[in-house]
Amino acid sequence: MLPPDIASQYSLSTSTSLPFPSATQSNGDTQKTLLDGWSVNQGRIQQGAGNIEFVSDPFPNYHLPSSSLFPSPSGPVLQVTYVKGGDGSTGSGTQFYSTWNSTGGAFRTVLLTYEVAFSSGFEWVKGGKLPGLRGGQDPNSCDGGSKSDGTCFSTRIMWRKSGDGEGTYNSRCLGTVPELGIVLSPAYAYILSPNDLCKNQGVLCNEDYGISLGRGEFRLQPGQ
Repeated sequence: MLPPDIASQYSLSTSTSLPFPSATQSNGDTQKTLLDGWSVNQGRIQQGAGNIEFVSDPFPNYHLPSSSLFPSPSGPVLQVTYVKGGDGSTGSGTQFYSTWNSTGGAFRTVLLTYEVAFSSGFEWVKGGKLPGLRGGQDPNSCDGGSKSDGTCFSTRIMWRKSGDGEGTYNSRCLGTVPELGIVLSPAYAYILSPNDLCKNQGVLCNEDYGISLGRGEFRLQPGQ
């Protein structure tokens, strides 16, 4: 199922797209573009500001079908460098928060969609996190080993060893968390675990590091 189909299924009729530049940019200009146009929280890139750059799309022929809600990129893409030997977003990759919901309103359903590619020969090592969603009454919690107490949630797609992924929009739902009003799809999440959620197939719970949903349901491929 493609993102436009999911949007139609849930009657999603509005969309927020983060702006991309029309030409490649240096690291300094890339930082300025993100700070000016991506609603970066607290006006700063938390970690790895030197590891980002808008570059020519290295995989221009791999985009999903375009639609009015989900246009395919036609120019540069954001490149994030994972420095060899780096560990975490302090030494490799990048981390920042986009507070795109400036209206202050609440949402019953949110769909996040983006395209991602890894360079040929990318070494998966132990794993890494990709962009995701977070929110709730206390959106600054539920992260970095902080368990959810019902006031917040966060969920990210991840890759694991050998490129095994967890988190894909076309997999089956694994259950619901009525306290937060969200449906669980495969991902890596800091959420509540009611009703023996951790006993379900495809759910791996860790008291210190969140809940893994649907690990290995797909495998990321470098070079595309």
